[in-house]
Amino acid sequence: MDALLETNPPPHGVMFLIRNEREDALVELLPRARYYIERMQARLPGTHMAVISYGPELVALSHAKRADYPGLQDEAVALAQMDNVDLHLCGAFAADVNLDAGDFPPELDVVPSSTATYQDYEALGYETIVLQPAW
Repeated sequence: MDALLETNPPPHGVMFLIRNEREDALVELLPRARYYIERMQARLPGTHMAVISYGPELVALSHAKRADYPGLQDEAVALAQMDNVDLHLCGAFAADVNLDAGDFPPELDVVPSSTATYQDYEALGYETIVLQPAW
């Protein structure tokens, strides 16, 4: 992360990839993503950043799980509403667990394929940071 902040010229954008088998992983990873994004925005203003969640952890952001993870949906929405930040959820994975875009807050972008979204950002020259829980 520190090396990325010193890149000259700065990256066109940065994507944070999140995939974890634990449904509760976003409790730790969304605040970490926000911390990194805020650091990057302070050092590299105007740089676009994307957070892509594409595994079981995204279920925690569904309306059905709101009571199980108090404040997590609000945190995800606040992240998605930051300047130059997009938060994408994998629609293909959501469909595998019988969820669709209507099961999530409308501010979160449920994309048909996280792989295609990742590849689009990669083609634009975005740097990749993979976020994993500390535990």
